[in-house]
Amino acid sequence: MIIEFFDRVGGRSFRIPVAQVVVRTDDNTPLAVAAEYGPRGGYLAACASDDPKAHRKFEQALQRLRINDHVFVDSYLDKPLPDGTKVWTPHE
Repeated sequence: MIIEFFDRVGGRSFRIPVAQVVVRTDDNTPLAVAAEYGPRGGYLAACASDDPKAHRKFEQALQRLRINDHVFVDSYLDKPLPDGTKVWTPHE
């Protein structure tokens, strides 16, 4: 699996091979995970969500990958950003 990250929005990209990645907020809360998973070259990917069913799948993915964090989604902003992404805000 290859992770691609950017030095700024729309900026220069960097790619490195990895087996597992966790995307975290500045306060260390996991937002998303992806990993090589299973015996046949499969992948496991999940992200935090305000949808209860999707969020349960995210919590299960954290457990399967032995990431001992629990995530509470307090609010979800659905404001379009220039690149069309959505942003989770940390619980205050």
